[in-house]
Amino acid sequence: MSSADGASEGRAREIVAGATGLDPARLSPSAGIDTLPEWDSIAHINIIMALEAASGRQVGVNEIAELVTVAAIAAYLEQFQF
Repeated sequence: MSSADGASEGRAREIVAGATGLDPARLSPSAGIDTLPEWDSIAHINIIMALEAASGRQVGVNEIAELVTVAAIAAYLEQFQF
């Protein structure tokens, strides 16, 4: 994992933790909407809003449906180099 990958994963953990109230250290790359009861529909909206704020761009409908794990969010952040 490159340092950029590590930074993206760390940022993804922070975003998910902020939306769910969980400790970022508890969040593995596979943690997601199907594994965390705290990641409900409201938390998902807050995650998407945080990604939009970080990127300065609107997250597309298809992307919203795909950004359901820490790893997917990290890959999204890496793609746009945030």
